[in-house]
Amino acid sequence: MTNIHREYFDWQSIGVHAPGCRETLWEVRTLHRKRYKGGYEAGMRALCRSCSVVRELLASIGPEADPDSGDRLSGTSERTTAAAVVGYGSPAERVAGLWLHPGPPLLHGEPPGAYLLTADRRTPGAPAEVLGIVARQRGRRGGLLWTAGYGYHPPTNTTHGFKSRTAAVRWVAEQIHQNATEEAQA
Repeated sequence: MTNIHREYFDWQSIGVHAPGCRETLWEVRTLHRKRYKGGYEAGMRALCRSCSVVRELLASIGPEADPDSGDRLSGTSERTTAAAVVGYGSPAERVAGLWLHPGPPLLHGEPPGAYLLTADRRTPGAPAEVLGIVARQRGRRGGLLWTAGYGYHPPTNTTHGFKSRTAAVRWVAEQIHQNATEEAQA
């Protein structure tokens, strides 16, 4: 016999939407990845695109064992935050004909540290959908510069030192156009 009580009552709601949000659905994604030296992470992220609330649950299992019990070291975490804090779920922005999907900020309260570039507004679901990436960096004297990469995972061509995000995105757009022209001539 199955445990009907567990199936109905032990599972909790993912989270609470922001005040005033009428949405009842969550976009749910899962995470499964091997970590350095044999560890493992599994998690779940729920996003409400209407009110931008993000709920994350994460479990980590380390490769090391507790010296006293012999059990593998592990831990869990959960947080409720805003889409702007994780980047994912934030609105895409159109620049130079490409859609910019923001990543997380480098520091709290700052703009995103990097953007994935795609041909359409939809959130990229796989690395193959990403045409490029632009990222903030500090120059030798501490000034803000931008790095651009054409392609993704890994970029096939990169360049550094753009003075604006728009200039970095335009460079990626030029690389896309140049590559399309070369393929058409071949």
